[in-house]
Amino acid sequence: MLNYILKNIISFAKEKKGIFIFFTLALTITSFFGLYVYAQFESSMINVVDLSTLKDAAVYINIDENLTDNDFDYASFLKRLDENADKIGIDQYVFVYSLNAINSDFDEDEIDMLMKDESFCFMAYPDSDSEKDKISIINTKIYDGEGLTEREIENGENVCIFSGSKINSDISIQGIEYKIKGEYDSSDNLSFGVIPFRSAVSNSLVPNRVAVMLGGLDQKNYLALTSEAIKKLEKLFPEYSIESAAMEGSYSAMLTNEKTLTSDNILMIGMMLLVILTLCSIYSFIFNLREKKFAIFKICGAKNSDIAKICIYEMMILYSLCYLVSSVIFFLLNKTVFYKYQPAFALKVRMETYVICYFCLLIVMLMVFGFFAVIKGKTSPVKMIANSKRLE
Repeated sequence: MLNYILKNIISFAKEKKGIFIFFTLALTITSFFGLYVYAQFESSMINVVDLSTLKDAAVYINIDENLTDNDFDYASFLKRLDENADKIGIDQYVFVYSLNAINSDFDEDEIDMLMKDESFCFMAYPDSDSEKDKISIINTKIYDGEGLTEREIENGENVCIFSGSKINSDISIQGIEYKIKGEYDSSDNLSFGVIPFRSAVSNSLVPNRVAVMLGGLDQKNYLALTSEAIKKLEKLFPEYSIESAAMEGSYSAMLTNEKTLTSDNILMIGMMLLVILTLCSIYSFIFNLREKKFAIFKICGAKNSDIAKICIYEMMILYSLCYLVSSVIFFLLNKTVFYKYQPAFALKVRMETYVICYFCLLIVMLMVFGFFAVIKGKTSPVKMIANSKRLE
């Protein structure tokens, strides 16, 4: 039957080119709308960037996952980064060390917070001048403890200041004990600390990542410049993976979007359903053009279910081909036009999105076309021939 259906589709496409092109084009547009709506819906369930709040952005250079041993050459890394800072548009950067071991002095709630909070880390600022400036700003927020002194920073002592919980015990980072000298209240509710950069280097700490802060961004060019910076960093550090901080829920500019379906999405769903109903009307006309053939099938012994199967299989074949075309178009647009203006939307689309959307649309198509196919399949051969004569 499948071989016959394919031949039947090709034959009709040759005989009625205009109608066939119009139908497949409408089916492709419907598939594209379905992908767009589903991707928007899926993206609304994740953290998205509020572009109006952004004046700078962070790009992460992932370090530890690419190292085969515990050796990290700070001097070589800093040289490459500093020499290309102006070209890339780097404002500042920090080394990030995740907490991978803690002492047993913490209570149960503190341990739970430290081990499960993905945003928990320690930072080190490599430039001594900016490091002092940053530390002085943090010192104004300290509410317990003495904070870090210039001597401790310059000498690279194993001390730190910490945010997120009042902890009086020492803390262990990659097996090195750091004494907590003070705490401060983080305005963005993140849990992290600051350690002297020279201490990290002298202790051969391997950073989990380097957070590169980009400057000169605004709402219009934020994504374009961030994307360009990522490409330049990938060329500069081919041995490491680079990603945008917009993918991280811990970034301070991230907001949780609690919407599920926006008015735009609802409108698009309505339009998509309207297009599907329109497709049924078009297919009804196409069916009527071929009713003489279907009448002959029924006279030769074909059952109502056989006619219905032919209609459904034709729809599934055409839909699959049109969906493939719309997916390619959508993929290309998502990497270019959409990415420029809708960051979370562009970032969220995955292979699973295309697969899930395919089956969701297929179910809707089967429900609508299946009902139509059953009705057409029950039409008597005499009525089919009469309908075909009216169109001749």
